[in-house]
Amino acid sequence: AGMDLARGVSSMDIVNLSLGNTGVIGSSCDSAASCETHIGSTLYTAMEALGTANIITVWAAGNSSNSSPSSWSGAAIYDDDFKETTVIAVAIDNTGYLASFSDKCGVASAICLAAPGYRLYSNMSSNAQDTYDVNTYQDYMSGTSQAAPLVSGGLAIVKQEFSSLTNAQVVDRLLATATDTGEYAKSTIYGHGLMNLS
Repeated sequence: AGMDLARGVSSMDIVNLSLGNTGVIGSSCDSAASCETHIGSTLYTAMEALGTANIITVWAAGNSSNSSPSSWSGAAIYDDDFKETTVIAVAIDNTGYLASFSDKCGVASAICLAAPGYRLYSNMSSNAQDTYDVNTYQDYMSGTSQAAPLVSGGLAIVKQEFSSLTNAQVVDRLLATATDTGEYAKSTIYGHGLMNLS
């Protein structure tokens, strides 16, 4: 399934992934080799293939209030094959602070930033048994899985506006323009800060 992911998106520029919690980066996944063992070679090989294909991968950090993102989202910090094209999204709530459920950027702060992820009107259902319908909005959802698509959209806007940039440069531009003052200067929480498209 992992290789199918990499093959199936070869003509895409940006892939958004929210795959759940698999432990915290830096514990059972603290090097490229240990991350591959922890994550599994099928998915890890797909992650490397996305990087080799120069496809931007945006990951939801995780919703376990951990000090660092999940292993799946954070594995890129140990692997240059996909580090330059990986972005991790943490979620802020309606107060503008990190949402209580959101994992922090932690050890992955170099490839991480924050975006809104609290009570966004979505076509996703809060009932895992329901199917998702792209033509209707079903519920208000909260989570880093809501923040990650906003980051993916931000990357798409940067890519469209600056079409001469490589995908790695698009990632750099989005991270460099994030608001990183005040509360958002706390890099272990917000990484590069709050996404800012202005």
